[in-house]
Amino acid sequence: LRKTNSAYERRIIAQKERIEYQNHEIRQSINYAKRIQMAILPPDDLVQEHLPKSFVLYKPKDIVAGDFYFLEPSDDWVVFAAADCTGHGVPGGFMSMMGHNVLNQIVNDEGTTSPAQALTLMNQKVLDSYKKDDERQQIDGMDMALCAINWKTMELEFAGALRPLWIVRGYEVLQFRGTKKAIGSPIGEEFQNTTVQLQKGDLIYMFSDGYPDQ
Repeated sequence: LRKTNSAYERRIIAQKERIEYQNHEIRQSINYAKRIQMAILPPDDLVQEHLPKSFVLYKPKDIVAGDFYFLEPSDDWVVFAAADCTGHGVPGGFMSMMGHNVLNQIVNDEGTTSPAQALTLMNQKVLDSYKKDDERQQIDGMDMALCAINWKTMELEFAGALRPLWIVRGYEVLQFRGTKKAIGSPIGEEFQNTTVQLQKGDLIYMFSDGYPDQ
């Protein structure tokens, strides 16, 4: 009986060591993926250069994030976004990488600074990528608040895919709702620009649902 117990104990220990090794390998891989994901986000000095006195709260629920933020100067405009992709962890991380790359292509390669036009192009590109998978049952996508500011004219343009924009002006909160359509959806309203003439002291807030969700 003692020998049987010893053999059983050895099997338990071997299984434990195998699980620990696999967990270590998986965690190392995800941590490396996190470094890659962090590398695509705009650096803090770039954010402060083009959005002075701004802040970013970015705390992924898991190691890698389903949310991402974006900033890119283009001519007289600064284009910036807060996006919330379908899923958490690794699936959300893949979606965030795809969303960032598509938005970067639209702004940098195609020179688009209109938020509504950018969301429309993103929606089409994401849908086109889904068409390559005939067996796909679920449509994954992302919600996004996308803005462009012209600091010369103090003009802000906003378009949202299920995400709002808040502007705090004195004791008033101006709320601009996004279009009721996610990026990656074949149906819904057309994305529309909202133009706001900014005033000195305005505070602009964009966010995913991550903070209240967690």
